[in-house]
Amino acid sequence: MSALAYLALLLPVAAVAWIVWSYRRKAVEKDAKSRERAAALLGLPAATGGGRAGVPPGKPVSPIPAPAPAIPVAAQSALRERFLSPPETLAYYLLRAGLPGHEVFPHVSLGAVLAAGAVPGETRRRFEQHDLEFVVCDKGLRVRAVVRLGPTGAADRAAWADTMLATAGVRIVVLDPGALPRREEVPALVLAAAP
Repeated sequence: MSALAYLALLLPVAAVAWIVWSYRRKAVEKDAKSRERAAALLGLPAATGGGRAGVPPGKPVSPIPAPAPAIPVAAQSALRERFLSPPETLAYYLLRAGLPGHEVFPHVSLGAVLAAGAVPGETRRRFEQHDLEFVVCDKGLRVRAVVRLGPTGAADRAAWADTMLATAGVRIVVLDPGALPRREEVPALVLAAAP
């Protein structure tokens, strides 16, 4: 074989070796920049020489765990088993099925529906923390009705919220979870005479 034939064989091998070397070099640079950004975000000292401070480059480095925030025991919470209780879940699906052209939002604060305006301090906090079980909106996200669960005629612990909603022109519908309407009856019940 002539020298030219050897050169023709070595040229593709050299090209592949150069491509692999170039790819690995770029990957190392990208990893170093990523570690620098992470260190800057976490407020750690920047890595030098391609590795973390005090660790030679190329040696595997275990991630530094972020310090856990100190949370008082009383403030710690656990994930609820369900977002909605079984009666609320049933009512939610009934409203969704009965009002296909509308959006149904569960657990909305009264402050998200009504503007607080000049409501004084303690009442404002109560106003913003009061939870409405369901808010029904049209596709333009305009409030059409508020739906509460509870037996009709039961003593209402938040009559002041109903008064504020009625004053603002929001329709209030009370559904008895033990006697829910049929899906076909929902539009007339929830949207009748809505603003």
